[in-house]
Amino acid sequence: MNRVLFVLFFAISVILDITSKNFVLEYFSKNDKQFVSVIDNFFNIGLTYNQGVAFGFMTSWSDQVRIITLTFTSIVAFCVLLYFLCVVYKNNKVAISFLALIFGGAVGNLIDRLRYGAVVDFLDFYFKEYHWPMFNVADSFICIGVFALILLPNGKSDKSKGTKN
Repeated sequence: MNRVLFVLFFAISVILDITSKNFVLEYFSKNDKQFVSVIDNFFNIGLTYNQGVAFGFMTSWSDQVRIITLTFTSIVAFCVLLYFLCVVYKNNKVAISFLALIFGGAVGNLIDRLRYGAVVDFLDFYFKEYHWPMFNVADSFICIGVFALILLPNGKSDKSKGTKN
């Protein structure tokens, strides 16, 4: 059952991410706008390609160094996530769901890197002149998953249920 739960949350997160990015890419390819105001003075939808990682970190690095660093850190991150999935949280359905969101977000952004050489970002929150760095649905799933796992009480196993998978 835990595998089904993981696959379900993983698939939903990847599909929502790719669908939202495709919608934004299609919209902005047909329109001459740089952004669309959704909530005045708070939220826009725009389009940018982030070659770096969170908050534009590594954007200024050379392509070769950035690609090597991203490849290495991605492999390490996936190994750590697999360890948490298979060992630490293997019997915790809630944690498995959040790990699936993290995996799904990571895969969604990886698909962008393979398709476009950068991650498609389009969610733009701001207040007056301050803009939070643009991000996407995959980034949201990663953040939700990480913060939820941090807040998960003691979290290693779901003791109220059996330990069957």
